[in-house]
Amino acid sequence: MISALHKTVQRKLPLTLVAAGLPQIPRLAGEARSYSERLFRFPEVGRLDADAARLALTAPAQAVGVGFA
Repeated sequence: MISALHKTVQRKLPLTLVAAGLPQIPRLAGEARSYSERLFRFPEVGRLDADAARLALTAPAQAVGVGFA
């Protein structure tokens, strides 16, 4: 996958990949291909607090008329 995305970038094709993984993924990707650190960004996303987590689940559900019991 890293090689395919690298070729896509080299050809300047419009492709975006969003993925989530474990904290060791940046290290493992770097070990797999030396250029992966330059190819990808690895922003760290922290935990939501309880209110934000509840809203993240309930707001989209309410928008389509679904509720939680």
